[in-house]
Amino acid sequence: MLVQDFRTKIDALPEEPGEYQLYLAEPDTADGPGVDVELVPVVRVEWDAAGKAVRLYPEEDDSDGDSLTTADDVLGEIPTEVASTPDATLVVEVPVVRPDPKSVQVSFGPVHDIVVGHRSFEIWLLVRPRSEYRDEDLPE
Repeated sequence: MLVQDFRTKIDALPEEPGEYQLYLAEPDTADGPGVDVELVPVVRVEWDAAGKAVRLYPEEDDSDGDSLTTADDVLGEIPTEVASTPDATLVVEVPVVRPDPKSVQVSFGPVHDIVVGHRSFEIWLLVRPRSEYRDEDLPE
């Protein structure tokens, strides 16, 4: 996803971006009943100028610092020079959920889609293709 598409979507919100909680959303791969989507706040945003990518980092149990819990928080962390790079992409460190952080291999993957819950005041950045999420699990 392009950063400018993300900004366009956020700018089109009917309420202020600070009213919407923002989460990285990853389908739960564990079998059985329970949570079908794991939601994790962003804890850090970095600009990779060489790679033309804004990197989003998920909060972990041992993360230092405060989470960026709203759309406004995340937008505020994107450096202004990104605006002059129209092909800049939004990427996220995956996997978002790490049961054992020491044994998990991390990489960066694209944000596939944005889902805005106008009733729930939530924004989910989907870290997997939308087809991997059930419609009934997405925010309203």
